[in-house]
Amino acid sequence: MGWANAGVGQTQRKPTTEPAPQKWILNGYDNGVKGIGVATYSSFNPKKAWKQATENAVNDLNANHSMIVYSYGKQVGRGPLRIESNYAIRSFVDTTEVTVVDSTQWKGRAFVLVKAHNPVPDSTIYPKADFRTIEQPTIDSSRVTQSNGKWLHSTGRTPRIDSNWHMSITKAKQDALRRLAEHLATEVSTKTYTKGATSRRYYSFSSMFAFQRIRVIKRTFAPDTVTVEVAVNPDEVKMLME
Repeated sequence: MGWANAGVGQTQRKPTTEPAPQKWILNGYDNGVKGIGVATYSSFNPKKAWKQATENAVNDLNANHSMIVYSYGKQVGRGPLRIESNYAIRSFVDTTEVTVVDSTQWKGRAFVLVKAHNPVPDSTIYPKADFRTIEQPTIDSSRVTQSNGKWLHSTGRTPRIDSNWHMSITKAKQDALRRLAEHLATEVSTKTYTKGATSRRYYSFSSMFAFQRIRVIKRTFAPDTVTVEVAVNPDEVKMLME
């Protein structure tokens, strides 16, 4: 397995700007399902960094093949809308079943991009659903969108955890899928309770979906937040709660 080494030449002055990252770190990918892993890089133990980044990439790959999102929320009267979500992934491949597509260092971290040696069978993920290449979407990052009935787009955000960038991008992607699950909520209930002269509205919703073959199309690393934009083919969204 060949890792990309970031050679640092001896210079008299520190560079004023840091080299731009590999495109796949920020712009995702459109030719198949892949996974990205991030780990803090240490020159004292680089093997540990690459190993952790690879393991994280495999977890991300499995999540991109299929992630189950159970989202539920409730609101009483004019009180706050309380939302909770749970996530689950299946282990389709492990570290022995992936190929490193690319690897690099950026901002003191090791980045690894992986794909499965062999495509995960459609019958395992979603029967009779052929893989489709994503069209370049125009995204409104503030909401879930659907482009020409072909792709569902969603954007998620989370506070940036400097000690664990991988957790940051994972949580941002989960947030994007949570928003999508809420948008596609399968069970919504609104009731009004009356006691004397007082009426109170009770609103609740719940949804459970498996999002298959998720395509990450953009990542943004801001000083305080991480943003991840995803796209999912509607044909690869499986409803698990009706």
